[in-house]
Amino acid sequence: MVWKYKIIIRDITKPYQDRDVTDEEAKEIAKRVAERIKQSIAFQHLRSELEPIVNKFEEEVSSQAEFNEVLEELYDVGDSQRIWIDNLPFSLP
Repeated sequence: MVWKYKIIIRDITKPYQDRDVTDEEAKEIAKRVAERIKQSIAFQHLRSELEPIVNKFEEEVSSQAEFNEVLEELYDVGDSQRIWIDNLPFSLP
């Protein structure tokens, strides 16, 4: 598959890769990821696909598990719309 867009979030999630995060940290990370998505070229071109995910990151994430669920949705949209989600680790531990 050839990727058309790229959204880099590894710099946001990497500091948390080796430990559990608090609910407050999960909310903060989610808000930062939402901002990064909104700043991307992919968002400019695929707003209708990405805006619901941004809204979930901003409004619905209140725990590590919820963050990971929304992140899975982002990966799914990324796969279907050819957006490379540059993230290590795959999800929060």
